[in-house]
Amino acid sequence: MSEAAAAVGVVQLASLERFVARRRQIAQRLDEAIAPVAGTRLHRAASDSLHAYHLYTFFLTGGRQVRERFVRALDRLGVEVQLRYFPSTCRPSGGCAATARASARRPNASGSRST
Repeated sequence: MSEAAAAVGVVQLASLERFVARRRQIAQRLDEAIAPVAGTRLHRAASDSLHAYHLYTFFLTGGRQVRERFVRALDRLGVEVQLRYFPSTCRPSGGCAATARASARRPNASGSRST
């Protein structure tokens, strides 16, 4: 991290509680909107922790076609969706074939392809 980035970060720390409170408000609104949708399951933080909601995640059942329809519907509403975070059991080292194939197509930090 550069000194300039660190300086910005130190200043931002003063606003951290406000930022996280706002993210929690947004997450609550998303929970209320998504919970009633059939096939969704909300990701809940442990009762002894406070979630900062850097990312908002939830689970969707029904397979690829259901997921694609859901993503398109959210896109039409202006909601950005990124399908790139997978459970640890679906990471390449966890044996999930789909993410292993996806990882093989992405270059790693050195510029070579993952294997």
